[in-house]
Amino acid sequence: MLCLFLIDSMKMNLGMAMVCMVNHTAFADHQVTSARNASPRCEKIEDVEGAVEAGYTGHLLWSPTMQSALFSAVFYGALATSLPSGYLADWFNSKHLLLLSLVVYTLTTLISPILAETSYTVFLINRVLMGLGEGSAFPTVISIAARWFPPADRGSMVALYTAGTQLAGIFSGFVSSSLCQVDFMGGWPLIFYVYGVMGVVWILLWALLGSSDPKENHWISEKEEKYITEALQHAQRVTADKREVPWLSIFTSLPFWAIGFAWFANNFGVAIIQVILPSYFRDVLQLDLKSNGLFTILPFVMQLITKLSSGVISDFIKRRGFLGHTATCKLFQSIGSFGTVFAYVGLLCGLF
Repeated sequence: MLCLFLIDSMKMNLGMAMVCMVNHTAFADHQVTSARNASPRCEKIEDVEGAVEAGYTGHLLWSPTMQSALFSAVFYGALATSLPSGYLADWFNSKHLLLLSLVVYTLTTLISPILAETSYTVFLINRVLMGLGEGSAFPTVISIAARWFPPADRGSMVALYTAGTQLAGIFSGFVSSSLCQVDFMGGWPLIFYVYGVMGVVWILLWALLGSSDPKENHWISEKEEKYITEALQHAQRVTADKREVPWLSIFTSLPFWAIGFAWFANNFGVAIIQVILPSYFRDVLQLDLKSNGLFTILPFVMQLITKLSSGVISDFIKRRGFLGHTATCKLFQSIGSFGTVFAYVGLLCGLF
């Protein structure tokens, strides 16, 4: 959970940092902040004095297009390493692969303020490199989880360890907006340094305490190891017989594409919330910096509540035999997908 917390924190911190780094009034004519967005309740921030009063004192001259490229860069890097990292995590030492991923993520985070002040192009490349670390981390985390969590408990356990994503959104929105208002070192660079230092601490702890599976762990009790091992016996990883992967069957499978599309749609909405929401609150709703941080964390609070409760409920449904694994997965995927659609349609139509 702490690993995912750090990964998402270091990825999302640019979302809040961006509204503090960039002089958005220099591009006011090209932004979505137009007359149709202004009202007595949401007046335009179109001059320097208004921006400073609202807490936005950035000086970097990056256009909206340049900002969007920075947000996207991480995902391009992640796309390049996701598939090979999944294979490596299954057949090699997952602990070391995850350690390497976080080292890349942490280093690119720590040098971000210097690169941002030095060169936009170099900073963009740095974001792509950060994505390489993310693409390696997530498949590795899943591989490790499969060796630790018995099938009957996976709904609750997956909800618990992936809650790091929501905790990152809550923590990042509150802390990052507060750091932006600090005078020391210009404020916004502290966002990257704080999470970078946290990454260094995690790397040291993982190197000392982490393990790929229960058998390698020196801190687990015999009772717990026996419980996990017996529950996972039928699904143990086969190392002696490396069977050929049926790629053609996989890529021509309709369920595979259905799962892939559902995951794409889900992450599309998540990406909007993670990286674009602070800019939306500043440019469209005209919120000051303090309110921006407060409202940014609300979606993550609700995600955390529904995720943990859904994990427990899904395990209960499967244990009681009301639904099987596949049907339960479809049920909760549908609830999450349609709920997200209704929320975004409501925003688009001005219902909320």
